[in-house]
Amino acid sequence: PLYSLLKPAISAIAAGNHVILYADPQVKKVIDVLNNVLTRHTDEKRIQIITDRTSYEQLLDLPINFVYASGTPAQCKEIYKLAGERGIPAALSERALNVAVVHKSADLNLATEKIVLSRFINAGQYNTSTDHVYVHESLFTDFLVKAKIHIYCNYANPEKNRDYGRLINQDQVKKILDIASAESHEGQLETKINYDLEGNLIEPIIITNPGETSRAVSYPVRGPVLSIIKYKDIEEVTNKLKGRAHINNVYYFANDTEQSARFIAKVNNCNVFINEAGTQYFNFNLPLGSVGGIYNAKIGGAYGIRTFSNSRVVTEGKGLRQFKHLIPPLSGTRYTTFHRFDILKKFTVRQ
Repeated sequence: PLYSLLKPAISAIAAGNHVILYADPQVKKVIDVLNNVLTRHTDEKRIQIITDRTSYEQLLDLPINFVYASGTPAQCKEIYKLAGERGIPAALSERALNVAVVHKSADLNLATEKIVLSRFINAGQYNTSTDHVYVHESLFTDFLVKAKIHIYCNYANPEKNRDYGRLINQDQVKKILDIASAESHEGQLETKINYDLEGNLIEPIIITNPGETSRAVSYPVRGPVLSIIKYKDIEEVTNKLKGRAHINNVYYFANDTEQSARFIAKVNNCNVFINEAGTQYFNFNLPLGSVGGIYNAKIGGAYGIRTFSNSRVVTEGKGLRQFKHLIPPLSGTRYTTFHRFDILKKFTVRQ
């Protein structure tokens, strides 16, 4: 929640705006900490945070002229509708899928390490966490073994590890457990399901070859569940990806430059990261956001400046008295006069 608030706030302030922050009240501890820091270290006229539960209608009735929001598809649609009714421009980032693809030429150690880290850091609750991964059949078994080793080395006994992330609430724990149930995913469970409902804790879970229409594959899973799917032909995977809506990022692992270029050209409905997974969340210079439709907001670096600012053009002209010679109808005399002018040297434009 802290990054989800700070990344757009930094972009908005850098673009010269005054900022009002609002987060879901269920992360009240984070809000209280952030509010305490902002009160002590920033000008309250530049940035404020709303700490009480407030409806979207109340928020959009405030004297604001731009809205940035991220959340579920239902939340984004509601905010977009309310903003449109009030004539307020909005940039929305819908919660969508992040898919990894491991080509047969990939460095398996690199791919496994980055994908497992991306999936299980903060218990898989980042907006850039890998939801599921397609692995070529020649690497499938080795990838699965290495993934289990990474989990054992880095996430053993999470109930005793204060650094292992907990889920946001018990409702989310129940939702993840439902997704991981055999009836739901239709695949093979490769790990035990260990959890503590009272402590909002679920240990890392691996599922292999779940159904393509199951929630483990078709739905963004904000929890520590990694689905691994075997494939034979990379063309099958690219056709699946480019034919699907609601994909934000694809993490593509390959050591074949030509194949990577073909993949980027074909999968053009989302952001593509080569031999990386989820790092854009922690890099303030890389874009974080979706592609296409109304959900095309990007924050981070120069992208955030563009999202939170409007460009304007200021021109200064010289020799504009000659402009009359450009206006039709072009009589014989005016046509001759027009061609006598070295017209490009008569105008100076500053932007």
